[in-house]
Amino acid sequence: MPDIRQLLLASSQAQAIKSERTAQLPQQDAEHVGSISLVRQLLEGATKGCISTKQRISLATLHWSSYNQVASHPHSLPEHPALQAGGASIPPLPMLLNFQQRFSQLLGLRRHCVVSVQLDGHGDLVLSATASGKIALHDFTMLRECSNNIVLDEETQYKGLDPLVLVESGRRLERARWHPTNDNIFATVAASDRSVYLYDAQYTQGSPYQTLSVPGATWNGVGLTDMALPAKGPYNAMATAQNGHVYLWDQRGGSAPRTKLGMGSGFSMNSLQLSDDANLLLVGTQTGDIVGYDLRGGTTAARALGSQGQHPAVVEVAVRQALMQVPELEQQTSIVRSAVQSLNLDPVDPNRLAFHLQSGWSGVLDLARQAVTHVHCPPPVDAIANLASGQYGRSATERQQPCWTSNGSSFCVGEAAGTGLHIVDFHASVHSPCHVGCNHDEIIPTVVKDPMSEWGLSTLPSAVTIPITSAVTSVTVHPHTDEIVAGTEQGILLLLAVPH
Repeated sequence: MPDIRQLLLASSQAQAIKSERTAQLPQQDAEHVGSISLVRQLLEGATKGCISTKQRISLATLHWSSYNQVASHPHSLPEHPALQAGGASIPPLPMLLNFQQRFSQLLGLRRHCVVSVQLDGHGDLVLSATASGKIALHDFTMLRECSNNIVLDEETQYKGLDPLVLVESGRRLERARWHPTNDNIFATVAASDRSVYLYDAQYTQGSPYQTLSVPGATWNGVGLTDMALPAKGPYNAMATAQNGHVYLWDQRGGSAPRTKLGMGSGFSMNSLQLSDDANLLLVGTQTGDIVGYDLRGGTTAARALGSQGQHPAVVEVAVRQALMQVPELEQQTSIVRSAVQSLNLDPVDPNRLAFHLQSGWSGVLDLARQAVTHVHCPPPVDAIANLASGQYGRSATERQQPCWTSNGSSFCVGEAAGTGLHIVDFHASVHSPCHVGCNHDEIIPTVVKDPMSEWGLSTLPSAVTIPITSAVTSVTVHPHTDEIVAGTEQGILLLLAVPH
């Protein structure tokens, strides 16, 4: 069986090449420098100095604690309920409404949920998609500079930040992703059908230029949940499905997939992550497992026949069992099996895989040892209690789309209950307050907009929580300035940054 360490070594080499190319990118324009906080500049300088890792973590906490919500824009939805409230968060329902009325209105709001948001590799364009099927491309500079006030004209039509491209797909979208090397190409998948739709941002007239579909004769699922567009390797697209399979398309196979992975157990494959060298494919399942497939294996004949044995599993981790190996965690809280909602490889170290669970927990898996190294365990969510009380936190059934910061030291994820955004410290060092080997006497659970008085303070927070106006469902971080774009359950795009 192939050695996972060989895969990780190859992936590390690919990441080193990617880092060299990134270093050659032109510096940001002078007007963008103001968006980078002084603390971040100190933090970058500190990596070249002799200060301790613990002090660097403290600096990072100061950096994120200085963030605020600086702009709020609808996802080009003129009929959106938030527009009737002048862009503010939707007020709680009157207490006289019964539970059924609350539930009906809640379902209506969730149609506008921003299920996916992603910046392109240069940080110029924001790709976002809603559950109701709307796909939008926004100019990031305009997103930053446009006023965050929603303006209505006499006919109550929305005026403000118009998208560069707006597509009405009519599908219940689950994910939208950029092509990793072609900034004109993006793709979507939907829970309502079994196809991957590819769009060209320069030429789209509202229709995809290519559709990759699973034939109906071999289909026993409901829809697709996630996908990737490899920049290299034999495959040009891959997607996870609710029927427990992963489908892979190659250049010669036309619109039908050439390979199918997984056991088709009927439990959904929720999330997909591909290594930079396209050799390791990682998927997260509804049953709480993380599985990694070696995409290098298999002969041409086997690939043509779609043999499931051609790409053996080299990573097999039951997350609950891995969490039970964390010292003292089981004594502190109940560890239940929970669906894996998202997977994200560390942009700096491909050995580290961040995962987020439906329970609201997040962690980091060391792929070489197949062991959990970091964990963040916020209190559990009582979704029914929140609904009955009129609190519009994120639904437990919705999949979060978190992301890493560009330096691989912090993980951004929406608060499971409420409307905050967690910036979780997943620094690779053992001094990270989320590291399983950290001295837990030196940890406080979280910092909520309360910067530490001294950057050398001995007590380190496991996360900084930025309070915002809407429940966050998807996040992306600018690759050069650390500015955060968050999509919300109410169909709003938020910009989080250090205020000018």
